[in-house]
Amino acid sequence: MATKPTDASITFLNLGKDQTEAMLNMQKELLDAYDQSSRAWLARVKSEGDLWSELAKKLSETRSAPGQSWPRSCRRPAPLPKPLRLISNA
Repeated sequence: MATKPTDASITFLNLGKDQTEAMLNMQKELLDAYDQSSRAWLARVKSEGDLWSELAKKLSETRSAPGQSWPRSCRRPAPLPKPLRLISNA
C-alpha cells in the first residue's frame, strides 16, 4: 500500500534538508577558519625561522676589532683545585 506524500510530509522532509545544509555550511565555515588560522600560524613560524637564521648568519660573520679581546668579566674563570671544587659543590 503506497501512500501519496502530503504537503506536511514534504515540508517535514524539506525542514530536515534545510537543517542539514545549514549544518554543512557551518562546518565548512569553521574548517575554512581553521585553515586560515593554520596558514597564518605557519607563515609566522616561517618568518621567525628566517629571522633566527639571518641572526645566526650575522653573528657568525661578526668579528672582533683587531687587538681587542673579551673583557675579563666575560672570560671563563680558571678551574679550582680539586679539593676546593668538592667543597664548593657541597
